[in-house]
Amino acid sequence: AVLPRLLPAAAAALQRSWQRLQQPDASQHTASGGFAWTPPLLALLCTGTVMASRTFVELAAGLAMHGAVPGASPLVMGAPAAAAVAAAQQAAAGGGTMEAEKPGKKKGKERTSAAAAAAKGGGGGSGGKMTDAAADAGGDGAGKAPLGFAGIVFTNEQVLEAVQGALCMAVRWPDPKAVSHALSGMQGVAVRLMSGGDTYQALRDVHATHPEAPHRSLLALRAVLQPLAALCAAPPAAPPGDSALHTVIGKPFFDFFNPEKQRGPSAPSPFAEGVTSAFWPILWGMCQVFIQVCKKNHIKATPDQVVNFPALLEACQLLASFRRVDQQTVQTFLAAMLEESADAKFKRGALRNIVRVAVDPEAAAGELLA
Repeated sequence: AVLPRLLPAAAAALQRSWQRLQQPDASQHTASGGFAWTPPLLALLCTGTVMASRTFVELAAGLAMHGAVPGASPLVMGAPAAAAVAAAQQAAAGGGTMEAEKPGKKKGKERTSAAAAAAKGGGGGSGGKMTDAAADAGGDGAGKAPLGFAGIVFTNEQVLEAVQGALCMAVRWPDPKAVSHALSGMQGVAVRLMSGGDTYQALRDVHATHPEAPHRSLLALRAVLQPLAALCAAPPAAPPGDSALHTVIGKPFFDFFNPEKQRGPSAPSPFAEGVTSAFWPILWGMCQVFIQVCKKNHIKATPDQVVNFPALLEACQLLASFRRVDQQTVQTFLAAMLEESADAKFKRGALRNIVRVAVDPEAAAGELLA
């Protein structure tokens, strides 16, 4: 009950500090209620806001990554599937009890061996089998790790909205480290949603073949992909050149949001790399889910069939809305993503090229990356 109130309130307070600091210094020297912002106080406020923001973002991102998520959570799987899992688990518990109550006398050694086998194998007999089936239905990897903060976040809709909202707000602050942590947190949220809570690091083939995979793709689209697309359309603004904030984070901001000049073509900016890393598991996962759906329906997975998969269709529309990215570029990228024989490194490079063209100031449309 605390997190849904605490996270938005802390994010809003930090947001007000950032808005104040992004004003020219001259307007901040005006007294308010008999108090004036002097240069030393402004420098102290800048440093405090930066450090507090980084700590806050690390907390919000860590909540989504720490521990495991119950496989029967309705937030990471459909409500009908969650109810089915709960019923299976209840039946498993009943099966184990009935097995234990079967009549028949055993000698002391046999009873001890049976108890040890039950403790080791989950009940033994048919009861153990039902428990295994319930665990398999419960999620792609549920129960493999002890529950942590993620088990709270992804089983409570209000907490999940608070964490997601805090990350979406933090990713627009002009501090490079805060933005980087927020992008990592948003990537973790997306992977959690698309894996059914199994992991926050990377999706696997088993996640794409799960019956709830299309539903999970829509969750990741709404919670993460749409805010990321809005971020690409309007990245954080640089601090004013005559502000105290520019003295604290001006140089790191420039290095983070501008490509690094090297011999030959310039490398993508760290910001473009971070956005690409957040985009990649979502788009890769959606394409794998789409391929599996097409296989089940005996249809070849081609860009023409994407109209029948709403999540991937909307994701492509978001990419096509990027600055200096046209529909033909997106179609070429989609064809590469659906080509099963294509190398994953090549696919990720194609996505990075789209993001780079959209967010880096000097990237030319259609430019290929090494």
